[in-house]
Amino acid sequence: MEIITILQQQIGETAVSRTDHHLEQFQYGPIKPSVALFPENSAQVGLIFKLAQKYRKKVAVFGNNTLRSLGSNLEAFDWAVSLNRLNRIIKHDVEDLTVTVQSGVLLTDLQAQIRQANQFLPIDSPGHSATIGGLVSTNSCGGWRLSHGTFRDLTLGMRVVLPDGREIKTGGNTVKNVAGYNLSRLFIGAMGTLGAITELTLRLVPTPADSRTAIIGFNNLTGLIDFISEILASPQTISRCEYLNQPAFTRQLGANFQKSFMHNLIVNIAGHEQMVSAAINNLISCSNRHESQQTLVLYSADQRIVWEKVSQLAFDIGDDFRRLSYKFILPKSKLWSMIEYFSTTELNPLNLIHAHAGSGILHLYQDDENLSPHIIIQRIDKYRNMAKQLGATMVVTQAVDEIKTHQHIWGITDSSINIMREIKQKYDPAGIIAAGRFWGGL
Repeated sequence: MEIITILQQQIGETAVSRTDHHLEQFQYGPIKPSVALFPENSAQVGLIFKLAQKYRKKVAVFGNNTLRSLGSNLEAFDWAVSLNRLNRIIKHDVEDLTVTVQSGVLLTDLQAQIRQANQFLPIDSPGHSATIGGLVSTNSCGGWRLSHGTFRDLTLGMRVVLPDGREIKTGGNTVKNVAGYNLSRLFIGAMGTLGAITELTLRLVPTPADSRTAIIGFNNLTGLIDFISEILASPQTISRCEYLNQPAFTRQLGANFQKSFMHNLIVNIAGHEQMVSAAINNLISCSNRHESQQTLVLYSADQRIVWEKVSQLAFDIGDDFRRLSYKFILPKSKLWSMIEYFSTTELNPLNLIHAHAGSGILHLYQDDENLSPHIIIQRIDKYRNMAKQLGATMVVTQAVDEIKTHQHIWGITDSSINIMREIKQKYDPAGIIAAGRFWGGL
């Protein structure tokens, strides 16, 4: 019996497609799958994986492709497995501040529903089409990581279909039931290389009574560094604190704000009204002491637009033109040394810089349109060596296909790659899922 017929019998005719529209939707560079599959539950995902094992087919799991530029190039695969039909919000426990969702749920849809109970998931979406499963698989969090951590802190439990078709459940459904080894963290950020996350239970937080955002502009980096050091060391709680250099600020927020400066901080304070008011006043006084050029305070709709624009910078650039993008993970004390370097020694008006100012993470976006692959590789090696000297790591998050080899994306691996290979070997010994996308070709 033909494998397509078997798939149709197992998961339904409407869940199996060989139309050009669907196959092109999941095309990865020059690689186009032979069939696109649309399961509706974990059991069907398990059946697909079992058939893939039996017939020696390679598979790649997809959400909405919002973050597909991350990671190395996939090796050739046969079946594209879309989780978009796993799109139910299963249970929202208002009293326990938790929600259980299928992985194909859009973050925007989830936020809209739980907002009715004055709760939210502290994650900034990189795009309107981002699914919960895609965000968890790449551990993409945005500015809220400063006050609420990442998905590794917010995920209480998950349901995962392993490459051999077995289904496992990690963690629990409530905060008090989560104990022992946290196996969920193994799959968070693994880019779908260890299994398909089909369901998640997440920790929510109450919507704050008040929230205000300050945009603070500096032309002097020393003043900004002194300012940020003071506010992060103060007892007041900073919810989000993001840095944009002038080109990045102008690109994302120029239509909303006519003025921009060499260095721009966007600071959010959320909580009860009296605390927020006092903290904003302290913020303004502190910015004046450190000679900021301008401080604007935003409320309600204005600040929502700002945070949406900031969180979608990488996604917007990805659709724009050829970009080479880097992610530096630095000790917080070294973040400003890197920003100073790109603001002075290697100043380029086309360089866009976005940093999580309180977390030590810096994103650099460059136009690579007129650069040869040889020059780009030299630049990658140069930046990676700079990062090592600062006790940091650097990965390439976006590049053209000829650059996205395993070594160029991730750099020279160390002893930890052996542990990762052992994990991959344990969960996916045949290498059928997302082969090649993660570190070291895993």
